[in-house]
Amino acid sequence: MSRLTIVSFIIISIGIVSAGVIPDGLYRMENRIIGGYETTVDHFPYQISIRFLGSHRCGASLIQPNFILTAAHCVYGATTLFLRFVAGSSFRNSGGESLYVGKVIIHEDYEPSTGTNDVAVVRMDGFYEYTNLIQPIALASKAQRFRIGTKAVVSGWGTEEEGASVIPVQLRYTYVYGFDFDECAEAYTEINPVVPGMICAFYPGGGKDACQGDSGGPMVVGDKQIGIVSWGQGCARAEYPGVYTDVAYYRDWIEKSLLL
Repeated sequence: MSRLTIVSFIIISIGIVSAGVIPDGLYRMENRIIGGYETTVDHFPYQISIRFLGSHRCGASLIQPNFILTAAHCVYGATTLFLRFVAGSSFRNSGGESLYVGKVIIHEDYEPSTGTNDVAVVRMDGFYEYTNLIQPIALASKAQRFRIGTKAVVSGWGTEEEGASVIPVQLRYTYVYGFDFDECAEAYTEINPVVPGMICAFYPGGGKDACQGDSGGPMVVGDKQIGIVSWGQGCARAEYPGVYTDVAYYRDWIEKSLLL
């Protein structure tokens, strides 16, 4: 069911190379935008590409000049020495302003096996200079909950169909709509628990969704980030909404993390 679907990452240390594999399960680390449209970063200036050993790994969002917000599973277990965060580029393989990690703050109760508390804040080793291509996104307040039928936009460099091995070079986006929490939990009853701290979104009839490579990226309503791409069963399936980390639910935790 993974939006990350068996994603391998390489950890290199003192000349020893080892491979860690995240089992087929919940995540969208290599997720993609399905049923979307090409765009440029000036329309999504908060969009970040997380690169591991130079290759796109996940999405993220810029929330302060030196802080980004992403999914915990995007940085969990990764050797930070080989991570960098690129802002201000429409392309996953060129351009933009790149910074390295200063500190990774993963939610203390993050549970990799279920995707619970799938949120992380990363302090950069430096500051992004704001331009028309690099701007922060405001976060939803605790009072701004994602409601059924609310239209939201998701963006990223994820693959364009479930199971694809090639991800697009240029940034893409699509629209999804708020889905009933209880119905979402019911849809996933036999697969994985949907719990408070998660919100769900779908496109009527399927066909539009975030997918592998989009994980950690922003879901935005108006000018506020409401969700973080987290997990789901496949991609763009009519019977399985996408599951996102609820930014409003974790707003206090995020703000405390900015002080660390």
